[in-house]
Amino acid sequence: MLGRILKKDLKKRKGVNLILFLFIAIATVFLASSVNNILVVTPAVDYYMDYANVPDVYFNIVGTEEEEGRSTAGLQAAKRTSKPMEKAP
Repeated sequence: MLGRILKKDLKKRKGVNLILFLFIAIATVFLASSVNNILVVTPAVDYYMDYANVPDVYFNIVGTEEEEGRSTAGLQAAKRTSKPMEKAP
C-alpha cells in the first residue's frame, strides 16, 4: 500500500521531487565539506601550538596590586618548588 502511494506521488509531482533531491544532494555536499574541513584543521591547530611554543597554562591576574603581588609570589614559589600552589587567604 505504501509502495503504491509513493509510486503515484513520484509520477505526479516530478518537479517537487527533483527540487527535493537537489536540496538533499547539496546538503550532503556541504556536510561532507564541513566534516573534511574540521578533520584537516584540528591537527593543524595542535601543530601550530607546538610550533609557536604556546604554554599549556595561562594565568590572567586581575585585581588590586596587593592581590597581584600575592598571586605572583605564589606562582614563583610554586615554580621553584614544583609543588601545587596553595589557595590565597
